[in-house]
Amino acid sequence: GGGFSDGFILKLARSGRSLVYSSFIGGSGFEEVRAVAVDAAGAAYVLGITMSRDFPVQQPFQKAFKGGQDVFLAKVSPDGRSLSYSTLLGGSGYDYAGGIAVDAAGSAHATGYTNSKDFPVKKAVQSGPGGNADLYLAKFSPDGRTLRYSTYLGGSQAEQEPSIALAADGSAVVSGTTNGNFPVRNAFQRTRKGSSDGVVAKLSPTGALAFSTFLGGKGVDRLYKVALGKDGTIYLAGYSESPDFPRKNPCQTTLKGKSDAVLAALSGDGLRLVFSTFLGGRYHDYGKAIAVGPDGAVFIGGETNSLDFPVVGAYQNSLKGGLNDMFVSKFKPSSATRPKNE
Repeated sequence: GGGFSDGFILKLARSGRSLVYSSFIGGSGFEEVRAVAVDAAGAAYVLGITMSRDFPVQQPFQKAFKGGQDVFLAKVSPDGRSLSYSTLLGGSGYDYAGGIAVDAAGSAHATGYTNSKDFPVKKAVQSGPGGNADLYLAKFSPDGRTLRYSTYLGGSQAEQEPSIALAADGSAVVSGTTNGNFPVRNAFQRTRKGSSDGVVAKLSPTGALAFSTFLGGKGVDRLYKVALGKDGTIYLAGYSESPDFPRKNPCQTTLKGKSDAVLAALSGDGLRLVFSTFLGGRYHDYGKAIAVGPDGAVFIGGETNSLDFPVVGAYQNSLKGGLNDMFVSKFKPSSATRPKNE
Protein backbone atom coordinates (compact mmCIF):
# COMPACT_ATOMS: atom_id res chain seq x y z
CA GLY A 1 0.00 0.00 0.00
CA GLY A 2 1.03 3.57 -0.61
CA GLY A 3 -0.70 5.67 2.01
CA PHE A 4 -2.80 5.89 5.14
CA SER A 5 -5.45 3.69 3.52
CA ASP A 6 -5.48 2.11 0.05
CA GLY A 7 -8.23 0.46 -1.91
CA PHE A 8 -7.80 -3.08 -3.17
CA ILE A 9 -9.24 -5.31 -5.85
CA LEU A 10 -8.99 -9.10 -5.84
CA LYS A 11 -10.38 -11.92 -7.97
CA LEU A 12 -11.01 -15.38 -6.56
CA ALA A 13 -10.74 -18.57 -8.57
CA ARG A 14 -14.05 -20.21 -9.41
CA SER A 15 -13.48 -22.74 -6.60
CA GLY A 16 -12.88 -19.93 -4.11
CA ARG A 17 -9.68 -21.61 -2.96
CA SER A 18 -7.08 -19.38 -4.60
CA LEU A 19 -6.47 -15.86 -5.87
CA VAL A 20 -6.38 -15.16 -9.59
CA TYR A 21 -5.00 -11.72 -8.76
CA SER A 22 -4.94 -9.19 -5.94
CA SER A 23 -3.72 -5.61 -5.99
CA PHE A 24 -3.65 -2.36 -4.06
CA ILE A 25 -5.15 0.74 -5.70
CA GLY A 26 -4.05 4.07 -4.30
CA GLY A 27 -1.60 6.91 -3.81
CA SER A 28 0.15 8.43 -0.81
CA GLY A 29 -3.04 9.58 0.94
CA PHE A 30 -6.40 7.94 1.58
CA GLU A 31 -8.42 5.65 -0.71
CA GLU A 32 -11.48 3.51 -0.28
CA VAL A 33 -13.20 1.30 -2.88
CA ARG A 34 -16.98 1.61 -2.83
CA ALA A 35 -18.21 -0.45 -5.81
CA VAL A 36 -17.08 -2.93 -8.47
CA ALA A 37 -18.65 -4.05 -11.75
CA VAL A 38 -17.42 -6.68 -14.23
CA ASP A 39 -17.97 -6.74 -17.99
CA ALA A 40 -18.47 -9.72 -20.30
CA ALA A 41 -14.72 -9.96 -20.97
CA GLY A 42 -13.91 -10.17 -17.26
CA ALA A 43 -12.48 -6.67 -16.85
CA ALA A 44 -13.25 -5.07 -13.48
CA TYR A 45 -14.40 -1.47 -13.09
CA VAL A 46 -13.49 -0.11 -9.67
CA LEU A 47 -15.14 3.00 -8.22
CA GLY A 48 -13.95 4.67 -5.06
CA ILE A 49 -12.81 7.83 -3.31
CA THR A 50 -9.35 9.32 -2.96
CA MET A 51 -7.57 12.13 -1.14
CA SER A 52 -4.24 11.47 -2.89
CA ARG A 53 -2.81 14.06 -5.24
CA ASP A 54 -0.63 11.30 -6.72
CA PHE A 55 -3.40 8.77 -7.34
CA PRO A 56 -2.21 6.63 -10.30
CA VAL A 57 -3.98 7.68 -13.50
CA GLN A 58 -3.82 6.04 -16.91
CA GLN A 59 -5.27 7.70 -20.04
CA PRO A 60 -7.56 9.72 -17.77
CA PHE A 61 -10.55 11.90 -18.43
CA GLN A 62 -9.43 13.98 -15.42
CA LYS A 63 -5.75 13.89 -14.51
CA ALA A 64 -5.53 16.36 -11.63
CA PHE A 65 -6.90 16.04 -8.11
CA LYS A 66 -9.27 18.99 -7.61
CA GLY A 67 -10.91 18.92 -4.19
CA GLY A 68 -10.91 17.76 -0.62
CA GLN A 69 -11.95 14.35 -1.94
CA ASP A 70 -12.39 13.11 -5.51
CA VAL A 71 -13.94 10.02 -7.01
CA PHE A 72 -11.75 7.60 -8.98
CA LEU A 73 -12.70 5.10 -11.66
CA ALA A 74 -10.23 2.41 -12.75
CA LYS A 75 -10.65 -0.37 -15.31
CA VAL A 76 -8.55 -3.42 -14.46
CA SER A 77 -7.62 -5.95 -17.16
CA PRO A 78 -9.09 -9.47 -16.81
CA ASP A 79 -5.74 -10.87 -15.62
CA GLY A 80 -5.28 -8.04 -13.11
CA ARG A 81 -1.85 -7.09 -14.43
CA SER A 82 -2.63 -3.67 -15.88
CA LEU A 83 -4.98 -0.70 -15.87
CA SER A 84 -6.84 -0.19 -19.13
CA TYR A 85 -7.58 3.29 -17.81
CA SER A 86 -7.73 5.12 -14.52
CA THR A 87 -9.24 8.57 -13.99
CA LEU A 88 -10.27 11.02 -11.33
CA LEU A 89 -13.74 12.59 -11.29
CA GLY A 90 -14.66 15.55 -9.14
CA GLY A 91 -14.70 19.24 -8.36
CA SER A 92 -13.28 21.57 -5.73
CA GLY A 93 -15.39 20.17 -2.86
CA TYR A 94 -16.04 16.65 -1.61
CA ASP A 95 -17.19 13.99 -4.08
CA TYR A 96 -18.42 10.57 -2.97
CA ALA A 97 -18.63 7.26 -4.85
CA GLY A 98 -21.84 5.27 -4.69
CA GLY A 99 -22.35 2.69 -7.43
CA ILE A 100 -21.11 1.61 -10.85
CA ALA A 101 -22.59 -0.34 -13.75
CA VAL A 102 -21.25 -1.18 -17.22
CA ASP A 103 -23.32 -1.47 -20.40
CA ALA A 104 -22.85 -3.89 -23.30
CA ALA A 105 -20.65 -1.40 -25.17
CA GLY A 106 -18.24 -1.11 -22.24
CA SER A 107 -19.32 2.34 -21.06
CA ALA A 108 -19.09 2.73 -17.29
CA HIS A 109 -21.90 4.59 -15.48
CA ALA A 110 -20.86 6.03 -12.12
CA THR A 111 -23.12 7.50 -9.46
CA GLY A 112 -22.58 9.05 -6.08
CA TYR A 113 -23.14 12.41 -4.45
CA THR A 114 -21.20 15.65 -4.37
CA ASN A 115 -21.06 19.04 -2.70
CA SER A 116 -18.76 20.44 -5.41
CA LYS A 117 -20.25 23.41 -7.24
CA ASP A 118 -17.95 22.71 -10.18
CA PHE A 119 -18.48 18.95 -10.60
CA PRO A 120 -17.83 18.18 -14.31
CA VAL A 121 -21.08 18.09 -16.31
CA LYS A 122 -21.91 17.42 -19.96
CA LYS A 123 -25.30 17.30 -21.70
CA ALA A 124 -26.72 17.69 -18.20
CA VAL A 125 -30.34 17.34 -17.13
CA GLN A 126 -29.31 19.59 -14.22
CA SER A 127 -26.18 21.65 -14.85
CA GLY A 128 -25.66 22.97 -11.31
CA PRO A 129 -26.15 21.88 -7.70
CA GLY A 130 -29.59 22.19 -6.16
CA GLY A 131 -28.53 21.97 -2.52
CA ASN A 132 -25.64 21.19 -0.21
CA ALA A 133 -25.19 17.64 -1.56
CA ASP A 134 -26.61 16.31 -4.83
CA LEU A 135 -26.61 12.96 -6.52
CA TYR A 136 -24.69 12.77 -9.79
CA LEU A 137 -24.67 10.35 -12.71
CA ALA A 138 -21.77 10.22 -15.18
CA LYS A 139 -21.45 7.99 -18.26
CA PHE A 140 -17.96 7.44 -19.69
CA SER A 141 -16.85 6.38 -23.14
CA PRO A 142 -15.55 2.79 -23.33
CA ASP A 143 -11.93 4.02 -23.27
CA GLY A 144 -12.59 6.17 -20.19
CA ARG A 145 -11.24 9.35 -21.79
CA THR A 146 -14.46 11.31 -22.28
CA LEU A 147 -17.84 11.84 -20.70
CA ARG A 148 -20.85 10.86 -22.79
CA TYR A 149 -22.99 12.74 -20.27
CA SER A 150 -22.76 13.89 -16.67
CA THR A 151 -25.40 15.58 -14.53
CA TYR A 152 -26.38 16.65 -11.06
CA LEU A 153 -29.62 15.17 -9.67
CA GLY A 154 -30.79 17.01 -6.59
CA GLY A 155 -33.02 19.45 -4.79
CA SER A 156 -32.69 22.20 -2.22
CA GLN A 157 -31.25 20.10 0.63
CA ALA A 158 -29.21 16.87 0.53
CA GLU A 159 -29.33 13.60 -1.40
CA GLN A 160 -27.45 10.46 -0.33
CA GLU A 161 -27.44 6.62 -0.55
CA PRO A 162 -26.86 6.47 -4.33
CA SER A 163 -27.35 3.20 -6.20
CA ILE A 164 -27.51 2.35 -9.92
CA ALA A 165 -28.78 -0.35 -12.27
CA LEU A 166 -28.75 -0.50 -16.08
CA ALA A 167 -31.55 -1.62 -18.38
CA ALA A 168 -30.91 -3.74 -21.47
CA ASP A 169 -31.17 -0.66 -23.72
CA GLY A 170 -28.51 1.22 -21.72
CA SER A 171 -30.91 3.38 -19.72
CA ALA A 172 -29.69 4.05 -16.18
CA VAL A 173 -31.88 3.92 -13.07
CA VAL A 174 -30.57 5.72 -9.98
CA SER A 175 -32.06 5.56 -6.49
CA GLY A 176 -31.26 7.46 -3.33
CA THR A 177 -32.65 9.47 -0.45
CA THR A 178 -33.49 13.15 -0.13
CA ASN A 179 -34.70 15.60 2.51
CA GLY A 180 -35.33 18.35 -0.05
CA ASN A 181 -37.50 19.19 -3.05
CA PHE A 182 -36.03 16.71 -5.53
CA PRO A 183 -36.90 17.57 -9.18
CA VAL A 184 -39.66 15.26 -10.47
CA ARG A 185 -40.93 14.31 -13.91
CA ASN A 186 -43.59 11.77 -14.93
CA ALA A 187 -43.69 10.85 -11.24
CA PHE A 188 -45.57 8.16 -9.34
CA GLN A 189 -45.27 10.44 -6.26
CA ARG A 190 -44.75 14.14 -6.97
CA THR A 191 -44.06 15.48 -3.47
CA ARG A 192 -41.92 14.60 -0.46
CA LYS A 193 -44.19 13.50 2.38
CA GLY A 194 -41.81 13.09 5.31
CA SER A 195 -38.54 14.38 6.71
CA SER A 196 -36.76 12.18 4.15
CA ASP A 197 -38.09 10.16 1.23
CA GLY A 198 -36.60 7.78 -1.27
CA VAL A 199 -36.06 9.04 -4.81
CA VAL A 200 -35.80 7.18 -8.12
CA ALA A 201 -34.78 8.58 -11.52
CA LYS A 202 -34.31 7.01 -14.96
CA LEU A 203 -32.12 8.48 -17.70
CA SER A 204 -31.99 7.41 -21.34
CA PRO A 205 -28.74 6.13 -22.92
CA THR A 206 -28.05 9.71 -24.06
CA GLY A 207 -28.77 11.25 -20.65
CA ALA A 208 -32.34 12.50 -21.12
CA LEU A 209 -34.55 12.31 -18.03
CA ALA A 210 -37.30 9.73 -18.57
CA PHE A 211 -38.81 10.06 -15.09
CA SER A 212 -38.02 10.94 -11.50
CA THR A 213 -40.17 10.38 -8.44
CA PHE A 214 -40.33 10.40 -4.67
CA LEU A 215 -41.23 7.26 -2.74
CA GLY A 216 -42.14 7.55 0.93
CA GLY A 217 -44.57 8.40 3.70
CA LYS A 218 -44.84 10.95 6.50
CA GLY A 219 -41.83 9.76 8.50
CA VAL A 220 -38.24 8.83 7.65
CA ASP A 221 -37.80 6.69 4.53
CA ARG A 222 -34.54 5.73 2.81
CA LEU A 223 -33.73 3.74 -0.32
CA TYR A 224 -30.36 1.98 -0.37
CA LYS A 225 -30.26 -0.22 -3.47
CA VAL A 226 -31.93 -0.68 -6.85
CA ALA A 227 -32.10 -3.64 -9.26
CA LEU A 228 -33.94 -4.29 -12.52
CA GLY A 229 -35.98 -7.22 -13.73
CA LYS A 230 -35.77 -8.50 -17.31
CA ASP A 231 -39.05 -6.74 -18.10
CA GLY A 232 -37.72 -3.41 -16.83
CA THR A 233 -39.48 -3.52 -13.45
CA ILE A 234 -37.53 -1.44 -10.92
CA TYR A 235 -36.95 -3.15 -7.55
CA LEU A 236 -35.92 -1.10 -4.52
CA ALA A 237 -34.63 -1.97 -1.05
CA GLY A 238 -34.56 0.35 1.93
CA TYR A 239 -36.32 1.02 5.20
CA SER A 240 -39.23 3.05 6.49
CA GLU A 241 -40.42 4.62 9.72
CA SER A 242 -43.67 5.71 8.03
CA PRO A 243 -46.90 3.85 8.82
CA ASP A 244 -48.26 5.24 5.53
CA PHE A 245 -45.38 4.15 3.31
CA PRO A 246 -47.01 3.35 -0.07
CA ARG A 247 -47.98 -0.33 -0.25
CA LYS A 248 -49.33 -2.52 -3.03
CA ASN A 249 -50.26 -6.20 -2.63
CA PRO A 250 -48.04 -6.44 0.49
CA CYS A 251 -47.05 -9.63 2.30
CA GLN A 252 -46.79 -7.46 5.46
CA THR A 253 -49.32 -4.66 5.54
CA THR A 254 -48.28 -2.67 8.62
CA LEU A 255 -45.17 -1.16 10.17
CA LYS A 256 -44.32 -3.43 13.10
CA GLY A 257 -41.32 -1.72 14.67
CA LYS A 258 -39.52 1.58 14.90
CA SER A 259 -38.27 0.90 11.37
CA ASP A 260 -39.03 -1.93 8.95
CA ALA A 261 -37.24 -2.97 5.82
CA VAL A 262 -39.18 -2.22 2.64
CA LEU A 263 -39.22 -3.93 -0.75
CA ALA A 264 -40.90 -1.98 -3.53
CA ALA A 265 -41.30 -2.40 -7.28
CA LEU A 266 -42.06 0.37 -9.77
CA SER A 267 -43.08 -0.04 -13.39
CA GLY A 268 -40.34 0.74 -15.88
CA ASP A 269 -41.90 4.10 -16.74
CA GLY A 270 -41.98 5.14 -13.07
CA LEU A 271 -45.70 5.88 -13.08
CA ARG A 272 -47.06 2.84 -11.26
CA LEU A 273 -46.33 0.99 -8.03
CA VAL A 274 -46.34 -2.71 -8.93
CA PHE A 275 -45.64 -4.12 -5.48
CA SER A 276 -44.56 -2.79 -2.09
CA THR A 277 -44.36 -4.32 1.36
CA PHE A 278 -42.94 -3.86 4.83
CA LEU A 279 -40.62 -6.59 6.08
CA GLY A 280 -39.67 -6.64 9.74
CA GLY A 281 -40.40 -7.16 13.41
CA ARG A 282 -40.88 -5.03 16.49
CA TYR A 283 -37.51 -3.25 16.55
CA HIS A 284 -35.22 -2.11 13.69
CA ASP A 285 -34.94 -3.70 10.25
CA TYR A 286 -33.08 -2.30 7.24
CA GLY A 287 -33.06 -3.44 3.60
CA LYS A 288 -29.49 -2.86 2.37
CA ALA A 289 -29.11 -5.04 -0.76
CA ILE A 290 -31.23 -6.38 -3.60
CA ALA A 291 -30.84 -8.70 -6.59
CA VAL A 292 -33.10 -10.27 -9.21
CA GLY A 293 -32.56 -13.89 -10.22
CA PRO A 294 -32.83 -15.28 -13.76
CA ASP A 295 -36.29 -16.66 -12.99
CA GLY A 296 -37.54 -13.30 -11.71
CA ALA A 297 -37.20 -14.13 -8.01
CA VAL A 298 -36.22 -11.09 -5.93
CA PHE A 299 -33.70 -11.32 -3.10
CA ILE A 300 -33.41 -8.66 -0.40
CA GLY A 301 -30.69 -8.61 2.25
CA GLY A 302 -30.12 -6.41 5.24
CA GLU A 303 -29.82 -6.25 8.99
CA THR A 304 -32.21 -6.66 11.90
CA ASN A 305 -32.32 -6.68 15.68
CA SER A 306 -35.95 -7.87 15.80
CA LEU A 307 -36.45 -11.13 17.69
CA ASP A 308 -39.66 -11.66 15.71
CA PHE A 309 -38.28 -10.94 12.24
CA PRO A 310 -40.39 -13.12 9.88
CA VAL A 311 -38.57 -16.29 8.83
CA VAL A 312 -39.72 -19.02 6.42
CA GLY A 313 -37.72 -22.16 5.61
CA ALA A 314 -34.86 -20.62 7.57
CA TYR A 315 -31.23 -21.70 7.74
CA GLN A 316 -31.09 -19.75 11.06
CA ASN A 317 -34.40 -19.43 12.89
CA SER A 318 -33.49 -16.99 15.66
CA LEU A 319 -31.59 -13.79 16.28
CA LYS A 320 -28.14 -14.59 17.66
CA GLY A 321 -26.27 -11.30 17.58
CA GLY A 322 -25.69 -8.96 20.50
CA LEU A 323 -26.65 -6.04 18.30
CA ASN A 324 -27.75 -6.96 14.75
CA ASP A 325 -27.93 -10.05 12.56
CA MET A 326 -27.97 -10.12 8.80
CA PHE A 327 -31.02 -11.44 6.96
CA VAL A 328 -31.79 -12.55 3.42
CA SER A 329 -35.31 -13.06 2.08
CA LYS A 330 -36.50 -14.41 -1.26
CA PHE A 331 -39.68 -13.29 -2.99
CA LYS A 332 -40.89 -15.40 -5.88
CA PRO A 333 -43.35 -13.75 -8.29
CA SER A 334 -46.61 -15.69 -8.45
CA SER A 335 -47.98 -13.25 -11.01
CA ALA A 336 -46.96 -10.01 -12.69
CA THR A 337 -48.09 -7.98 -9.70
CA ARG A 338 -47.87 -10.02 -6.53
CA PRO A 339 -44.62 -11.61 -5.34
CA LYS A 340 -44.98 -14.35 -2.74
CA ASN A 341 -42.65 -14.42 0.26
CA GLU A 342 -40.85 -17.77 0.26
